[in-house]
Amino acid sequence: MESVFCLGRGTDMLMDGFQFVTVGRSKPCLNFLLPSLVMDTPVKFFFGCASTFFVALSVEVLTSIRRRLFKMWRRGVIKGNLPVTVLYGLQACVGYILMCLAMSYSLEFLVTITLGLCVGHSIFNVSGTVEDFGYGSEDDEAVALTERRSLKGGQGDDGGGKYNSLATGE
Repeated sequence: MESVFCLGRGTDMLMDGFQFVTVGRSKPCLNFLLPSLVMDTPVKFFFGCASTFFVALSVEVLTSIRRRLFKMWRRGVIKGNLPVTVLYGLQACVGYILMCLAMSYSLEFLVTITLGLCVGHSIFNVSGTVEDFGYGSEDDEAVALTERRSLKGGQGDDGGGKYNSLATGE
């Protein structure tokens, strides 16, 4: 189906590298993830870009939710790690969807992905830190010490370090 906006029945990627789809008239029509979703009009392409923005924003929403669930799991409020693991899998899946959209080589998609990630980060995660996931924090050593003690029947090798009081509550 040919239109004034683009040419052809739809393709997954522009084969000549990154370019603006909306500049010039001799570009092939792009599919939005599926062959049945051909963006062959300016309105469809706009909705494709808007959808891409919100998909990118959702990565940061998932990060924020996963950070909160992880804190609850660390405190024992949530038993088992299934909710955190499921959210991680969902976040990875959304990331791969964004990768597929970026690989269309549409500069409009690349810009909307970047904007969606940045806006999502500024709204949901700008105050979050890597330590919120427990990486590199002092709590990690305290948790590890507690786990070593429980594995050895309460006789863990703590070496008398500064985290002894954190793990034992002394």
